Amino acid sequence: TRYFERMGHKRFGMSINDLQHADSDLKHVMQQIAQTLPSAKYAPRIDSFWGNYTFTPFGIHRDTASIFVMGIRGTRTYHTWPAHCFDFEKDGGNIPVTEEHLAISEKFILRPGKLFYWPSNRWHVVTSNGEPSITAQLSMHLA
Repeated sequence: TRYFERMGHKRFGMSINDLQHADSDLKHVMQQIAQTLPSAKYAPRIDSFWGNYTFTPFGIHRDTASIFVMGIRGTRTYHTWPAHCFDFEKDGGNIPVTEEHLAISEKFILRPGKLFYWPSNRWHVVTSNGEPSITAQLSMHLA
C-alpha cells in the first residue's frame, strides 16, 4: 500500500521474478497448486506483478508456459483468445490492443483471492481501471 502511495499518479508496472527460490507463504501456496497437476514434468516459476497500468504495456501476446494467476490486490480483467485468432509469424508476437480485439475476447475478472488459469497456446492481455493491483503467478514450463 505504501509503495503505491509513493508512486502517486504515475503509471507503472513491475515484476518480481523467480520467487520459487524464496521461502515464503506464497511459494508454499503455489507449490500446492502445482502438486495438483498431472504427473507431467514441469519447471515452475513464481512471479509477482505490481502495477496501475490500464493494459499490458506490450500488448496481446502468448507465453511459453501455462499460467495460474492469483489476485492479491485490486481488480484486473484477463482477455484471452485461442491460438488461431492471431498469426504469430505475421504479427510478431505482440499485437496492439484495440476495442475490436477486446470485444471478441473471452474475459475473466480477477479479484483478490481468485485464481485464473490459461494454457500456453492462448493469446492474452490484461486490462484494468488503472487502480493499483498485485498478482502472484505460477508459470508451468514443460521441462
